[in-house]
Amino acid sequence: MPVPPRIVSMRDIAAKAGVSHATVSMALRDAPGVSVARREEIRRLAEDMGYRPDPLLQQLAAYRRSRRETRIESCIAWLNDWEPAGNYHKYREYACYWEGARAGAESLGYRLEEFLLRKQSPGPERLLRMLRARGIRGVLIPPHRTVFGYAECDWGGFSVVKIGFSVPALRTHLVTSDQYAGGGLAARRMLGAGHRRISLVGTSILERHTRGNFTAAFLRVRDQAVPPAARIPPLFLEKEDAAARKQFSLWLKKHRPTALLFSPSWLPSWIKELGLAVPDDIALGAISMLDGLPVDSGLDQFPVEVGRAAVELLASLVGTRDFGIPEHPRCLLIEPRWASGTTLPEPCAARRQKK
Repeated sequence: MPVPPRIVSMRDIAAKAGVSHATVSMALRDAPGVSVARREEIRRLAEDMGYRPDPLLQQLAAYRRSRRETRIESCIAWLNDWEPAGNYHKYREYACYWEGARAGAESLGYRLEEFLLRKQSPGPERLLRMLRARGIRGVLIPPHRTVFGYAECDWGGFSVVKIGFSVPALRTHLVTSDQYAGGGLAARRMLGAGHRRISLVGTSILERHTRGNFTAAFLRVRDQAVPPAARIPPLFLEKEDAAARKQFSLWLKKHRPTALLFSPSWLPSWIKELGLAVPDDIALGAISMLDGLPVDSGLDQFPVEVGRAAVELLASLVGTRDFGIPEHPRCLLIEPRWASGTTLPEPCAARRQKK
């Protein structure tokens, strides 16, 4: 019976390199206290000797470190660069990101603290000094409608996770709803409800901040079922003003859609002002169920779960001391669901309403 090869340990590497076991451990973890030259030397030696880390031992070591460092790493920073800062929490979808992140942080023994960057005006260098002085190693960056002014910070000593795609200048791990899946799901449910003249009304800023994912999937599914002559182009509005309202009114009269997937929260009031009844004249489904009131049909993107998952990912990075901008950023997607209500009913519900 063949004898299994002996597993190479850190102590074997330490004996070969003439250093302590602790030095080998720090070098392989990129921990401070070991010079770059020595670190590279130990890494090459470990590779030559065939060293492979034991994942169970790594988890145990990470747990022990986290227990020792709870006092200084118990806070997660939530960076709010909105102007004014309170506008972030006016969006119910965004507010739920915060609630999910806060609950997730507490369940893991952390405390989520919001840093109001526009109000404090710390500047990139001072912000990093503040975080280091507080012993904070985990940073969450929520969606931002305008430019996030701290993307170019030196994040070398921090684990950073974004929520959503709205800060493209910062290439780090992120968590978001699966927007492409959501757009396709919405189109299928609208078609399944008996509508063929379907379209999408969004905003230019949402289109940029979602990489066009909702639109791309919506149009792909729509185009598979609707002939070219009957396809209605999507409409993207810049902001809520008289010009946009007129643009929407003209678009509506020209194309006469029977069902819309929409994101602007003001759209239902415009439709009401135009004298159209929902869902008899036009059915409505919201891209965000939370911000599409009074519409009760549309996509539930589970923002609380998005926030919780973002904290869980961040905590795992901090626990393994995975700091800095990753070479290969990861994207964790939370699958949305469709909710059918009175504003875009299923066919059987629509028949019951007519009786």
